[in-house]
Amino acid sequence: MNVFYSKGWDGITKATPLKWYPPEEPNRTDPKEVIKKLHASHRATRKANLNNIRIKEETFLELFEALKVNSSLEELTLANTTLSDFAASKLASAVEENYRLERLNLESNNVSPGTLTKIFEAANVQQQLIEIKAANQAAQMLGNKVEMAITSAVEKNKSLLRVGLHFEYGDCR
Repeated sequence: MNVFYSKGWDGITKATPLKWYPPEEPNRTDPKEVIKKLHASHRATRKANLNNIRIKEETFLELFEALKVNSSLEELTLANTTLSDFAASKLASAVEENYRLERLNLESNNVSPGTLTKIFEAANVQQQLIEIKAANQAAQMLGNKVEMAITSAVEKNKSLLRVGLHFEYGDCR
């Protein structure tokens, strides 16, 4: 008995040509203008998108001081802005005092695991934040102790609905 067996597909295949998309325009938001609007609690300023802007630490400190007294900003996105640990700790104190902020994005920065814990604990003071994104920090692994502290803070928060953070340990997920 002569059995012919072949694996796979024996036809002719053509690749689909790649689609070209124009590059995204850089973010042209001026952090100093955002700070002025935050100090004035400008009603039209509901969102501040500072993603992909290299911001100096002094500017961050001014921004977070303005955030403490602001009553209009609902969403602050600071992804890939070279946010340091010192400035992030000032952000934690601003989050404690701000009663309007609902969404916070800190992805792709240099915030240490301990400071991330402070930010999540600060969110419990006003119980206003509904979303925090903080994945892809310089320290990829947070450690079990930090993950458990963040998990505990999230469990105590009644308003937080979404958390964007990668946990290494299964008991924290």
